[in-house]
Amino acid sequence: LDAHLKPGDVFIDVGAHWGVMSMSAATTYPGQVDVLAIEAHPVNAQVLSRWVRFNGLAEMIETVPVACGEAEGTGTLVMNTSMGHSLHHSGAAASGPSMSVPVRSVDALLAERPDLQGRPTILKIDVEGAEPEVMAGAKDLLASGLVKAIVWEKGLNCSPRSPERWHAFIQTA
Repeated sequence: LDAHLKPGDVFIDVGAHWGVMSMSAATTYPGQVDVLAIEAHPVNAQVLSRWVRFNGLAEMIETVPVACGEAEGTGTLVMNTSMGHSLHHSGAAASGPSMSVPVRSVDALLAERPDLQGRPTILKIDVEGAEPEVMAGAKDLLASGLVKAIVWEKGLNCSPRSPERWHAFIQTA
């Protein structure tokens, strides 16, 4: 990440969890890289905000406590992965403990932040299987030609072992 970030860049961390990559991006060129750290799980979002403040990075990292997807609304966060949760995919039945969370698109979040628009961007996506929906919700950003790199953790939810999710992932990748 450090080798690709430059002063003036934006780092969008979808599925920031506790903010390790967000904090790394913000400190590569202190005060010269803006970070949008997006985390849906309320406990993780609280830990993320606490660490951002503790490390004196609140001026460089904005934390946003929502899930990202293609459409605005609400979604079901299911507690079922190594990070403790994944966004429920429409049409699938949720199994196990879950909670309702707000869902926003990356494009909508950027539309509200003109200071982050028109700048080279690195997009990191770690959303435990909702990668196709996040990519669909970032279509304007992707079409802008400003995305320098996309970093994602592609979990088993988007693997050939889950054919419908694999197909959706391949179509957006």
